[in-house]
Amino acid sequence: MVEGCEIMVDIFELLDDELDLQMEYERMFYMLFHEDYYNQTLAYYFNEKLYDWDYRGTCSSVEEIIKKLKLYNMTFGTKTINDILKLMQFILNIKLFLDNKGLENDSFVLYKNIYYILNKMNYEYKIENDRVYLYPKDEEVFMAIDNVNKDMKSLLFEYIKFDIKNDVTSKSRLLSEIAKKMEPLRKEYSTTNKTLTEKIFQLFNKLDIRHNNKAGSKKNEIVANMTEEELIGWYDKLYKLIIYLINQKENNSLLRESEKFIRNLDES
Repeated sequence: MVEGCEIMVDIFELLDDELDLQMEYERMFYMLFHEDYYNQTLAYYFNEKLYDWDYRGTCSSVEEIIKKLKLYNMTFGTKTINDILKLMQFILNIKLFLDNKGLENDSFVLYKNIYYILNKMNYEYKIENDRVYLYPKDEEVFMAIDNVNKDMKSLLFEYIKFDIKNDVTSKSRLLSEIAKKMEPLRKEYSTTNKTLTEKIFQLFNKLDIRHNNKAGSKKNEIVANMTEEELIGWYDKLYKLIIYLINQKENNSLLRESEKFIRNLDES
């Protein structure tokens, strides 16, 4: 070490440090409304095409959409993680719309920033029916989704969308629909793991999902006295059990296939 020199801080560690979500929100908002986009802002450019966007509802400007999404402006209070995700989802849907129309799309820095932020937050985006959705990365979930039919896949995907993270009604509805899809396959799931299958269906029936467990003949005092946060916690645990069972069913199938193949190899 050269005398008198201090140990240098690694600039790359600093550049890749923890995200300041408030700052990132402000930066994205500024780039949406203020940064030049062929001598226009991206918001202004999109406004000119807005009436061709099928998902605007009755909004007639980007500003109205921002207001409806309750994002307001970059200086309006402290932003939550949901605010950041909503803004990124909206901007990525602008990009998808412009790309699909074959229109010039030059906000590369803004989009690259969003991809970087999503990765740091352990989220990813997927395009479904010409719309962009954001999901938390979860290898187990995506493994399960690859092994179910289209309808079940949509339900499993919808459950992990960030915008229903704290929506107890939506989560209950989705789990009820998942239960309906699983019911015809109940014997197959029981063959995979009888105990787990029984526990999953018990939870379907006792957690205010398939039946009203907060009042009436099927009332359960524990469930009736749960807060929404507690109930959501159990819904999320039930969802994880479902994912585990689906993956176990597929893994068992692969194991049987491998065993058969090995027997054939031994006999050849």
